Amino acid sequence: MAAAASDAAVRAAASPYENMTSDEVKAKLQRCEFDAAKNPYDFHSPCWLVFNIVRVAVKKVYIGWSVCTKCGSVFKSLSGTSSMQRHIEREHGVVRKNPPEFLKEDVLKALVKYVCKDKVSVQGLDGVGFRDLLQKFLDFGHAHGPLDVNDLLPHRTTVSDHINIEAKKAREKLMPELHAAIVERRSGGTLDTWTTNYTQKHILGFTLSLVTPEFQSRSYNLLMVRFEGAETAENIWESVVKNFAEKYSVTAEDVKKIVMTTDGAQAVLNAMENFDESSYCMDHGLNLTRVILAKKCRFT
Repeated sequence: MAAAASDAAVRAAASPYENMTSDEVKAKLQRCEFDAAKNPYDFHSPCWLVFNIVRVAVKKVYIGWSVCTKCGSVFKSLSGTSSMQRHIEREHGVVRKNPPEFLKEDVLKALVKYVCKDKVSVQGLDGVGFRDLLQKFLDFGHAHGPLDVNDLLPHRTTVSDHINIEAKKAREKLMPELHAAIVERRSGGTLDTWTTNYTQKHILGFTLSLVTPEFQSRSYNLLMVRFEGAETAENIWESVVKNFAEKYSVTAEDVKKIVMTTDGAQAVLNAMENFDESSYCMDHGLNLTRVILAKKCRFT
């Protein structure tokens, strides 16, 4: 019943776009009115190894079309993927092979062993990144024959170093857009702080939302950093300024121009005095009111 309701909702949201032509969809993708994203639901069809779903960029609503990541061709995909399947077989040589049952059983046993031995969550098995990694290994094996995984996998420190390299590239790519939005006061920020349960480390997260000159809304998780000392207003402000300067080359004077929204934590509220403009999050206020009223009703 829930699945049927969800499917009906998806179809209703996509109905305004069902009469569009492929050229119109491509044009909107090029103008960034539409964007593309991994299909978060269907892992069974091999189409989704090559295709991404097309969404309205601002609303993130699936429009019933999908785009090939290899050549940019677009297809209607709400009612089925047969045309997409023919495309990837004909144009990209991707042919689906049904694995035998004994192989599925071996994979199941290997996954159980992996979860228990490395103490990982079974939820991670549904992750798109995890499945992309497995698909990459399958492709390697098909192209190069049997390989020793120890010869193929890099050391964890190599992976960690490469994450930092890729993060730096991503930040450098974002800098022009961020600088313009901050200076032109087209940006808003939210931050939160918390302390880890076991190590008692202080963590600060910062999200920046902005509106482009084309009136498109975008949001970036810019910071997830540890800061020393207690969670005071001074430490929070210094951590924000320091990390924006180091990672995005944004000065303290420009950081002040970000319009902030915050919860009711006193240290965070005090830190907001350093910004030119800030406001209290009404969702936090309403939720806090709801919790207090529920407790009073329960005990009176």
